[in-house]
Amino acid sequence: MLAGMMGHAKNSIVAISGFLLLFLLAFSAWPAQAAQSTGDPTYLIGLRAAGSAPTAQSLSGVKRAVVRELLREGGQIKVVYSRLALIAARLSPEAARRLAQDPRVRYLVPDGPIAAPERFSLQPIAGSPVEFYPWGVERVHAPEVQRAQPVVQQAGQAGWVVLLMLLITGGGWLLTRRRRYFDRAWLGLGLIVMLLALPGCSWVALWPHPAGISGQGVNVALLDTGIDTSHPDLSANYQGGYDFVNNDPDPQDDNGHGTAVAGVLAAAENGVGIIGVAPRARLWELKILDANEEGSISDLLRGLDWAIAHHVQIVNMSLGTPDDNPALREGIEATARAGILMIAAAGNKGESVFFPAAYPQVIAVAASDRANHIAWFSNQGPEVELTAPGTKIISTALHGKYGVVNGTSFAAPHVAGVAALLFSAGLSDPQAVRRLLDSSADDLGLARQAQGYGLVDAERAYRLLLLRNQARRP
Repeated sequence: MLAGMMGHAKNSIVAISGFLLLFLLAFSAWPAQAAQSTGDPTYLIGLRAAGSAPTAQSLSGVKRAVVRELLREGGQIKVVYSRLALIAARLSPEAARRLAQDPRVRYLVPDGPIAAPERFSLQPIAGSPVEFYPWGVERVHAPEVQRAQPVVQQAGQAGWVVLLMLLITGGGWLLTRRRRYFDRAWLGLGLIVMLLALPGCSWVALWPHPAGISGQGVNVALLDTGIDTSHPDLSANYQGGYDFVNNDPDPQDDNGHGTAVAGVLAAAENGVGIIGVAPRARLWELKILDANEEGSISDLLRGLDWAIAHHVQIVNMSLGTPDDNPALREGIEATARAGILMIAAAGNKGESVFFPAAYPQVIAVAASDRANHIAWFSNQGPEVELTAPGTKIISTALHGKYGVVNGTSFAAPHVAGVAALLFSAGLSDPQAVRRLLDSSADDLGLARQAQGYGLVDAERAYRLLLLRNQARRP
């Protein structure tokens, strides 16, 4: 009997251990390591929960069931996404064909490659330049917004009007006690001030903004090759992230592409080097691409999953692929539903717009030069939404240095930076930010498929925001 009880206890422990393993796999977005690696291809497996309106609980049950089936088929789990109805796993082609027939599986497609739009090339600059605005930052008129003085709210305007009227009438009263012939003049001046001030004249309503509008408090995730975390122009704004290539929390850049993207967007105003479009934005770096600027759609989806979980406001993707993929499409849709504004490079092949920029939920950015022409390499198509500087851009480089870069990769963070300025100016709705970016763009007089709505313009967007705010006031 004792032996039977011990055997029963042993079986219970094994069952509980197995359940815990499945539980960890199903509820973690980090990669699950198999005992032995295989040469089988990686597949992206879209899941279907029961019912017309599946809940998170029912979807979790489907994930656990499919994980069990994958393990029975000898598969190797790469990742079970926490906020996407998706699993990435290595699986033999034969097992993949069987699993594709499972009613809980909506689709099963091969994982695909993703890469930076251009082979990264940087022309180094000797030494550290005295702090300045690169031409691209000036061209999108970011410095004007960084020094802006936002209009105060209606209640603040009324307060200033009342104070001004008290000063005028009080001064008039003191003077007219001795010079009664001034009374009508003071009354007339007071009426004029009221007529000018009450409609919300900007010269009455302006109030200094002590910190300026520079992206403060706005969280931006960069999906790229990583970042030079110790760069003097980036370290103050770098908040953290993850390395999905090496599976560790240190997204150190081993290529330079991601560091250059980060500098365009948020190089700090600190007295040295350059100033980015949004020099106080909070940077979260998600290393998706390796030292050769290559990665996988499954890792890009891990980055989006992370961005959703950490509630960032903006995602910049200076990467792409010419091929559509249902898993990538669903990941982009889920990120948009989470209220995240996504910006991506259109691509540098002179062809059609790459994915994910080509998806309607993403702002596709083309590159322009100093003459306001579209760069010869910039991809074109109806998906192009905005244009930004992308040639001879000075930005941050590895080991605390600086250099000159070219590509739609560096046009995209100009747009992401302007979006960060608008968020820090008070907007909270990502679609409102997107509409403002589009409606305020500077039409370059080029074909729509080349320039989209035009060149992104931070100052025009901010002025339009002020006008709309004033128009809404009673």
